[in-house]
Amino acid sequence: MPNKYLIPRLSPECFDWQKWRAGSIADLNIPCREECIKNARKIFLKHAVGFCEAEQLVCRPKNNEYAIMCLKEEVYFWFHIRKSEFEYLFKEVA
Repeated sequence: MPNKYLIPRLSPECFDWQKWRAGSIADLNIPCREECIKNARKIFLKHAVGFCEAEQLVCRPKNNEYAIMCLKEEVYFWFHIRKSEFEYLFKEVA
């Protein structure tokens, strides 16, 4: 199935405890509020390197969310965002 998003789907094994503890959405200087997240699309597109459906994770699985892997200053880290936020930020526009 082709990817319909601007970032690639990653294996759930990429989302481990070490990378979860390495950073958060705050490291992108984005408050964890939906309107702030949606207004920070350029920042997400600059730092996000991949995603996984959060239900598939072994580390911190969550329903109705995505895990976003980011890279900033040579450090990989990940966090969850809501599916609606993910769709707004990363869905490819035809």
